[in-house]
Amino acid sequence: MASIAMGRAWDHAAGEAGNACVVGARIVPESGGRARVDLSPEFFVVDRNAALADQLLALPSRDRARLAELLLASLEDSDVDADSAWDSEIAQRARDLNNGSVDSISGDAVYAEVERRLRK
Repeated sequence: MASIAMGRAWDHAAGEAGNACVVGARIVPESGGRARVDLSPEFFVVDRNAALADQLLALPSRDRARLAELLLASLEDSDVDADSAWDSEIAQRARDLNNGSVDSISGDAVYAEVERRLRK
């Protein structure tokens, strides 16, 4: 059972067309020109993009973090209403700071308060 089966017939096992191969599969001929796949207990999928993954993992942590942000953003649906609401909120907060209707608090003061509350 050391056969390696590759190609579109095995894409469903890997999840992506053309990016993987099935290892531990044996093609067993059957009558009528058909065949079945016999999988060994050690069946696994080999990712042919492993070299790319290795290269990406070798990037500095800052670059990997930026790449992760970009990949996650590509999976998220953009919510135009939420984006607009946040834009409005940010503008209102800036106006409140500029006209003095709210007081600003230094970052050091905020962190000190967080630490105080966590110690309770």
